[in-house]
Amino acid sequence: MRVLFVCTGNTCRSFMAEKLMEAIVEDASDDDRLQKGEIKVSSAGLFAVEGDEASEYAVKALEKLYDIDSDKHKARQLDEDVIEDADLILTMTDSQKHAIADAYDDFEDKVFTLKEFAIGPNGDEDEDIDVDDPYGGDLEEYMSCAEEIKALVDLTFEKIVAMED
Repeated sequence: MRVLFVCTGNTCRSFMAEKLMEAIVEDASDDDRLQKGEIKVSSAGLFAVEGDEASEYAVKALEKLYDIDSDKHKARQLDEDVIEDADLILTMTDSQKHAIADAYDDFEDKVFTLKEFAIGPNGDEDEDIDVDDPYGGDLEEYMSCAEEIKALVDLTFEKIVAMED
């Protein structure tokens, strides 16, 4: 399963989701339910500046909360090749999901928001299925965002493993 996380600039949310999922997959390497290399993880941004570094606070949040060293990340622009290569595309917002589905309608069936994939819709059309962007916020906002993403990525991992069984 090739999982692609998408946000706006690929320097905050999708980057954190990628690194958190990589850590989960690595920690689960001895899990009998998971074959080595079965889950591949990447990230991209709808409006990424190719090669931009991750947000300083995103890097600090991952390091402080989860001891993840992630300062070598370079942003990547979402394009058709990146989309084609993914089995599952998880966006941080509903508008990002719709932007991808509208631009690449052949791949619409594999695009979800992270939150709707992880926990599913609760039937409330006003339910917030977005992971808010911490961009421009302080370290506390980035840490809060990282904690939300971590919880969603944990659920996503379990769902993917169950799908693979």
